[in-house]
Amino acid sequence: MTKVPLPEVPSSQRSPLASGSVAEHVVRGSVGLVAAALAIVLVAVVGPVSLLLLGVTVVAWRGCPTCWAVGLFGTLADRRARRGCPRC
Repeated sequence: MTKVPLPEVPSSQRSPLASGSVAEHVVRGSVGLVAAALAIVLVAVVGPVSLLLLGVTVVAWRGCPTCWAVGLFGTLADRRARRGCPRC
């Protein structure tokens, strides 16, 4: 039984959902969460106009909450790869 070698992945390739750093990613997540909360709270005060804040949420999260979580894992993997993790 012969082993098939895996193709090498260039180190410059990263997820489009990942950020430059974990801190930047957490800030983006926080901005999205605050914008979503404000959109829900302000809908009673200013009406459907407040739902424009959901656009800010989508841009900050680069999609939905799942996209943000996948981006967080991608950011963590990129950080680990830059540090030269022997398991990666």
